[in-house]
Amino acid sequence: MQGPALDIKEMIYQRFQPIFKAYDKDHNSTLEPQELKVLLADNLGVKESDISQDQLDWHFKRIDKDNDGKITFDEYVTLL
Repeated sequence: MQGPALDIKEMIYQRFQPIFKAYDKDHNSTLEPQELKVLLADNLGVKESDISQDQLDWHFKRIDKDNDGKITFDEYVTLL
């Protein structure tokens, strides 16, 4: 029998994977900085131009745990 933690993980994946895929414009299963910028702007209700490079860099580094310059889905949901 699966415990509650597995159920929560499955729910997170079901809820957030379509969002992640929608912003992965090049369909490489990762988010690059520009894709993250669009996601942030849409979710914050601001223009992309309102997000400074410093702000984008801060958010990107916070999510990109392995520092490979790309955000995987697992890195994205770990933030949640």
